[in-house]
Amino acid sequence: MADVNITLDGYQIVDFTPNADEAPRYTDPDNVAIATIRFEIDNQSDEEIGLEDISSKLTVNDGTQYLLNEGMLEPYDNSDTVPSGEEGELLQTFLLDKEMYEKIWKDKSMEIEIGPMRNTDAKDISKGNKATFQLK
Repeated sequence: MADVNITLDGYQIVDFTPNADEAPRYTDPDNVAIATIRFEIDNQSDEEIGLEDISSKLTVNDGTQYLLNEGMLEPYDNSDTVPSGEEGELLQTFLLDKEMYEKIWKDKSMEIEIGPMRNTDAKDISKGNKATFQLK
């Protein structure tokens, strides 16, 4: 992604506390944790980057399992962008099985793959390229 630089800026994993409206969607809301991963995007491409259409994959358990980001838990809509020539923040959110995380995944390697970058029409502007970061 030569025209777009992505920097991993940090991550955290916390207990999930659904509100009364969300709780019925989860069979065991007490066994859910949220991983939030923050990136800085330096957009040196000729197009705006649409934040809502960026996807990512979190690989856990030393590469044997993966989760896809939960777009509905991310704070973006169609108007959220990183304009050409500017920098911006990107958050990616994952729902984790809390018990699996605590007993298995917590002490093993994790990797996040993000991309491709997409413009405001959801068109791939990074020619399929993705960025990969080790979390631990």
